[in-house]
Amino acid sequence: MQLALSHVSMRYADRVVLDQVSFTVKPGEKVGVIGDNGSGKSTLLKLLAGRATPTNGSITVSAPGGVGYLPQTLELPPTATVQDAIDLALADIRALAAEMRAMEDTLTPSQFDEYAALIARYEARGGYTADARVDVALHGLGLPSLPRSRTLGSLSGGERSRLALAATLASSPELLLLDEPTNDLDDSAVAWLEDHLRAHRGTVVAITHDRVFLDRITSTILEVDLNQVRRYGNGYAGYLAAKAAERAAWALAHEEWKEELARHAGLVEANAGRMAAIPRKMVKAGMGTGQWRARSRTHGAAGRIRQSLQRMEWLRANPVPPPPEPLRFATTPPTTTTTTAPPTTTAPPTPGSASALGSASGSASAPGTVSDSVSAMGPVPASGAVSATGSTSAPGSAPASGAVSAMGPAPTTGLASASGSVAATDSASVTGPVPASGAVSATGSAPAAESITVAGAAPTIGSATAASPVAAAEPSANPSAVNPSALNPPTVNPSAVNPSAVNPSAVNPPAVNPPTVNPPTVNPSALNPPAVNLAVGEPSTSEPLAAEGRVEALAELIDVRVGERLRIPSLRIQPGERLLVTGPNGAGKTTLLRVLAGLVTPDSGSVRRPARIGHLRQEETTANPRFSLLRAYAAGRPGTLDEHADALLALGLFHPADLRTKVGELSVGQRRRVELARLVSDPADLLLLDEPTNHLSPMLVEELEEALAGYAGSVVLVTHDRRLRASHTGTHLALDNGIITAPPSL
Repeated sequence: MQLALSHVSMRYADRVVLDQVSFTVKPGEKVGVIGDNGSGKSTLLKLLAGRATPTNGSITVSAPGGVGYLPQTLELPPTATVQDAIDLALADIRALAAEMRAMEDTLTPSQFDEYAALIARYEARGGYTADARVDVALHGLGLPSLPRSRTLGSLSGGERSRLALAATLASSPELLLLDEPTNDLDDSAVAWLEDHLRAHRGTVVAITHDRVFLDRITSTILEVDLNQVRRYGNGYAGYLAAKAAERAAWALAHEEWKEELARHAGLVEANAGRMAAIPRKMVKAGMGTGQWRARSRTHGAAGRIRQSLQRMEWLRANPVPPPPEPLRFATTPPTTTTTTAPPTTTAPPTPGSASALGSASGSASAPGTVSDSVSAMGPVPASGAVSATGSTSAPGSAPASGAVSAMGPAPTTGLASASGSVAATDSASVTGPVPASGAVSATGSAPAAESITVAGAAPTIGSATAASPVAAAEPSANPSAVNPSALNPPTVNPSAVNPSAVNPSAVNPPAVNPPTVNPPTVNPSALNPPAVNLAVGEPSTSEPLAAEGRVEALAELIDVRVGERLRIPSLRIQPGERLLVTGPNGAGKTTLLRVLAGLVTPDSGSVRRPARIGHLRQEETTANPRFSLLRAYAAGRPGTLDEHADALLALGLFHPADLRTKVGELSVGQRRRVELARLVSDPADLLLLDEPTNHLSPMLVEELEEALAGYAGSVVLVTHDRRLRASHTGTHLALDNGIITAPPSL
């Protein structure tokens, strides 16, 4: 057997598919052909099968044992029968049988040798057992007892594909050319096919996107990309290792290009400084007896500058771009962002005055929310006080009813401010030393330094407490109408606060209970604050809890029914959960994803879903076919086309020349990559992936799998990709006829 291509080019109209391709396949070699859809894989296989003629170059195919070719679609009309499809695949064997019968009718002694050679060829091809091999192959591929008289139009697409594959394998050729042989096969049928091909003693060249098939069967990989064909040895594992090395070399070349460009720019700058120190050429003295002449500006520094500038010009004309960034899925930012207000530095107050450092909205806060701001004052003059009431108070103003005030003797310097929210129905006062670096967080979180949140109880130095959910405070009185003496409460019993008995360094300062203040009745359990990690100054976080104490689901379906296609009594998808949905074709997997995406409204039941969902559909893109590829990617998004072009090219899914191609002119795989590009560039809390590996090259599927592994959100996955299913580590849901046959399980 001999198979070789030499400088082969193939062109369709004005489109070049293959350009100067050369390679050789050894006898008995198992070759996998991979590449993006539309790259020219099927064209290459047609050239090897003799179904197409190259524009340039030569192709040598010598296979005495016959050539078996499996196209993606069966080349017969719907009125043809199953027997017609079998005879087409066994055409070489049927031709030998017809030649034997014709010779038998007129056989003479002089033709005995010729007839014997014909019989030997027929036996070598296994002509006597060919039909039995067809039955074995049909049984192995899931079509036992298929009537030979049945028309192809009565078969499904998957059944026609399996029939053509079975007949091609039964022909037992020396050279097998298979275009996507694993399409429409279940796991058991693929396993039978792999066993059959491993036992095949001839040469196999197969186009496939099945990574497990490539790993188990192939010893050589041919990658079709950019009109070229590159050969990789050591099977699929060797291909992945070689691609990783190529990427590392690409990144190194880019870094070297940047370093060389920077080095020459530095040389230009350094030599320009030397040139500036060289005086210009003086006027030549007569007869050489005048003043000695300074060196010319044609000094060596000028030559070095010229050489560096020329090199920089060449480098910029021949840039080495960085390799594309790996695919990454992003989650949406949290709906409520916890922020920490930095300490505000102000001038020291003058004795006898008070500073109001916080602002307020005057609106009520919902229980457990943080919406208003509060001012907090650390050490203040002994005669001053600070009010935090949800409104701005001027010096000399008194805290209004329902306010929270912090008072305490301290030096005359050192203010600390923060913004936050404190809502109260009654007033609560706190006395005692307040750290000068203390601050109150805007949402209850503490800054890196010690943080204090006032919640109707005395603070503890070096700790933080959470405000209890109570009603909003009343706005403070008009500062101009308040007597400044009101800042010194006359009703407080001096014996209650003995300055001499208070240790300023004490952690728990003495509580003050003014007679004029009626403290609110508060459930002590409501005052329990979230734990604070003082090492980082942030409160500990926990997952949101539902009313029954369980973790709140990110998405939930209850008693959902969509006609006879889907019936889901209950399904909860937790934050960060990975759910794999499996089942036969027509089981309702795609319908389930469309319900979760909001594309299908159920006939009954309730559906709760997050605001941001990423959905990769199984069907083709709905983009306008008259749009360019770039416009289809940018549709409905803010920004200029140039910005979108940079973002799209950075993903490495397309080349610059592809951006102006109309969507209607793109291959199925290219349209799939447009949808994938839009998916990875939009943050989402829930990803719904319906057969995400369809029409993608194995290398791109590897990147997609890595991106999913690094995604922090929830994923609902429907796939037939065996490698992707094998690597799944989350829960599993089985569907059949729209009904859950196996509940979600690990």
